[in-house]
Amino acid sequence: MADNMKLFLELGAKTRGFIKGMSDSKGAVGKFVSGAKRELASLRKMSTSIHGKLAAMGLSIGAGKILLDSARLDKSLVRITQTAEVGKDRAAGLRKEFFRMGRESGQVIENLRDGFNDLVQSGLGMNESRESLDGINVAMAVTGASARTLAGGMTVGARFFDFDLSKPGVALEMLDRMTVAGRLGNAELEDLSAIFGRIGNNASKAGMGFNQTLAFVEGLSLAEKNPERLATLADSTLRVFTNMRYMAMAQKATRVRFFNADGSRRLAFEVMADIKKKYDTLTTDMQKAKFIQAAFDKADLDTIKGIGTLLEGDALTQINRFNEKIGDAGGALKRDFTDATANLIDQSGMLKNDLREAADGFVQPMNETLGKWIQTLRKSKEKGGLGLDGKDMILGGAAILGGTALAARYGGKAISGLAGRFLKSGGSLAAGVAKGKALEAATGVTPVFVDIDEETYNIDSDKIAAAITDKTKAIMPVSLYGQPADMDAIQAVVDKVEGRRQKVEGNNKKALSSSFPLPPSSSKIKIIIDGAQSFGSTYKGKAEVHYCDIYTTSFFPAKPLGCFGDGGAVLTNSDELAKKIKMLRVHGQNKRYHHKYIGLGGRMDTLQCAITNVKLKHYKKDLLLRQEVAEKYTQVLGEKEEGKRKKDKESNFEIILPHIDANCTSAYAQYSVRITPSTLPCQEMPLGCNLQPSTSLRDEVQSKLKEQSIPTAIHYPMPLHLQECL
Repeated sequence: MADNMKLFLELGAKTRGFIKGMSDSKGAVGKFVSGAKRELASLRKMSTSIHGKLAAMGLSIGAGKILLDSARLDKSLVRITQTAEVGKDRAAGLRKEFFRMGRESGQVIENLRDGFNDLVQSGLGMNESRESLDGINVAMAVTGASARTLAGGMTVGARFFDFDLSKPGVALEMLDRMTVAGRLGNAELEDLSAIFGRIGNNASKAGMGFNQTLAFVEGLSLAEKNPERLATLADSTLRVFTNMRYMAMAQKATRVRFFNADGSRRLAFEVMADIKKKYDTLTTDMQKAKFIQAAFDKADLDTIKGIGTLLEGDALTQINRFNEKIGDAGGALKRDFTDATANLIDQSGMLKNDLREAADGFVQPMNETLGKWIQTLRKSKEKGGLGLDGKDMILGGAAILGGTALAARYGGKAISGLAGRFLKSGGSLAAGVAKGKALEAATGVTPVFVDIDEETYNIDSDKIAAAITDKTKAIMPVSLYGQPADMDAIQAVVDKVEGRRQKVEGNNKKALSSSFPLPPSSSKIKIIIDGAQSFGSTYKGKAEVHYCDIYTTSFFPAKPLGCFGDGGAVLTNSDELAKKIKMLRVHGQNKRYHHKYIGLGGRMDTLQCAITNVKLKHYKKDLLLRQEVAEKYTQVLGEKEEGKRKKDKESNFEIILPHIDANCTSAYAQYSVRITPSTLPCQEMPLGCNLQPSTSLRDEVQSKLKEQSIPTAIHYPMPLHLQECL
């Protein structure tokens, strides 16, 4: 239903462009154009209801998303207030708080909401959660940590170390200490928060304070950098101070007391210092090994490893030094906040939240009305509704934002017919628009197709400039059949566009305040090469990867460098892009079970990696063999005539051989030829030739080749803009 709603609204918003596109296509869609135009004109007259006003405004997919985001925020706020057992009236104030924080830091509203929800779920009240989120907001902007992870670490810290999070500044004070601790060792704030959430209880039982626990973790991090293993190591080491059996054995072997005479627990660091004094008197490795075995023989391996780390070298001295610095951490995040957010990303986020708050305020009153209208659509006619069935709801989704008058005008079944006309596949351009909008809605980008060069089959660099707008983010040349596109010409287009943008922005700089971010169009257009068929080819003597921001290739068995299953690689010279691509490869994870993005399962299995590594060693030789085979094909088919055509007089067709640009070498993923009817007059056709004008030349040629056991394939039977997904 949502996809059809979006399609309908897009048609309403861009009627002129849609109709122009239809007019440029085949005449078969002419009736559809005039019909759609009349229907949309009728919708615009329905301005007496709020729904009609939306249609009259030309509500676009983007605006539809604002409606949906606002409605989702409504729903989540209701759930939060129910969990906190407070009235619905608190939701409005909470909404304002989220937007205030978002304006201050540039953080995504949904991330702030999720952090707040976790705070409430942990048992904190509304005031405690709001104060905590204020501190989390600052920490997120400075460190990049996630709200939910910080919320988990803070709530554990508050519970076991007696912090009153309802008091202003307490949450920020905790995060200051955690941030400074993270900078001292190898476990930075986000990892430290996750670890703290896991060990806080045992650290408290061991008699450690908040600062000491942070210092303890960071001290161990100098020996173990992996966050997951560090958490296990810290938790296991703490068992020496919480497990009575471990303590009894250690006390007996070392004669160091774990408890005072009155039965109170000694500080863990004091106990370790006393044990270390005795350990340091030992002079040989054997003596030290026997000492640890006698004291901790019954402990698990991780516990022994942690204790050994604390006893060796100056680990305890480092931990005490960390403890002192953590105690002096007050104000660290506030001091760093201004510099940390003085960048295009965060400033753009602040601006986006400004605009979103304004839009949210505009559409919020509509949400309840729209919700009631959807109920009316679904209710049976006996209960005062329209009684639309599932088919009507799917195909007639446009009626939901078209207004009551639309349903009254057409009725349930008629709506299905109207939507069927919009989605009818009879007009290829109409179908292309419909499916393309689905992609746009799913990814937030609009694909713009550029035609190919007839000789190389790669993107025609002369046609790229006309397709570029101020919204263009990237150019994606495909190195089809094995040779690169004209990369110098593509780069020249990018340089020209960027030069023009910089000139415009330079002229406008005086009109902008120093803190106002440049428009999105100032972002450099990226070049992303699809090198799935061209790995190993060159352009002007260099590999393709030298001419782009991102280079992708495939190791599918049919590709030049193929493994025995699925596989591929992405190459980039950007550390930032590389980091994000690695996360996208593993479902958007930035660490185990923490997903920063919506990603995919893109990891190659070990077997395919092993196969590709072996084949890569021989790939240069394989590439030369491919080129030799291609040259033999060319020789067998004969010298080219008329530039690149080989005319076969016996069969009455022309063979268009592959054209390899002088600047390029090809990996020859395929040796691709085109065949066209000969220009020979009919009377010159040889006797016995059975190719008639009505016969498919391609089918005939393929059939003849098949008789000779020569395999062929058709590349590509349907152009991209007619694919169902686009």
